[in-house]
Amino acid sequence: HIAIGRRAGFSLIELLVTIAVIVLLIGLLLPAVQQAREAARRSQCSNNLKQIGLALHSYEGQWAMFPTATRSTPTHTGRKQAATLARLLPFVEQSSLAKRYEFRVNWFEAPNTSVIPTQLAIFQCPSTPNSNRIDTKPISVGGVSFSGPRACADYAPAEGIGLLLNGTGLVDLQSE
Repeated sequence: HIAIGRRAGFSLIELLVTIAVIVLLIGLLLPAVQQAREAARRSQCSNNLKQIGLALHSYEGQWAMFPTATRSTPTHTGRKQAATLARLLPFVEQSSLAKRYEFRVNWFEAPNTSVIPTQLAIFQCPSTPNSNRIDTKPISVGGVSFSGPRACADYAPAEGIGLLLNGTGLVDLQSE
């Protein structure tokens, strides 16, 4: 039997206290979830760099040199310009894309213009905002201008230790 004058259910104060507790818990948990997500993205970024490092050493193991930079070098004149990352495609499980890339022509010439806009997750850090990044700003590389779409990469290779050693294998820098 229910006592007279006592209604079943929550009072307005109990309901407001419950909602306040839920909002407080969400406010405390949301930053922790965001931190965990960012830690996972940083870990993926680090893993991408490790995979690129392994790809570089696999390339060196096969060709006895590291990939050359995008332009001809004093010791390798007349070579077509190819992005270093394009040379790594077979070593980062992108053999089908590597087969579409034509190394006998420059990176900015057909048929490569249909390949270079391809975005690959391994070359992009998940922490970078706007993961769908295609660069369409005109650029000039080695006196050549290009205004077509290009996929952005967060791990841009540098010229390394200099043009004189560009395209060499593992070297002892102290003896050079």
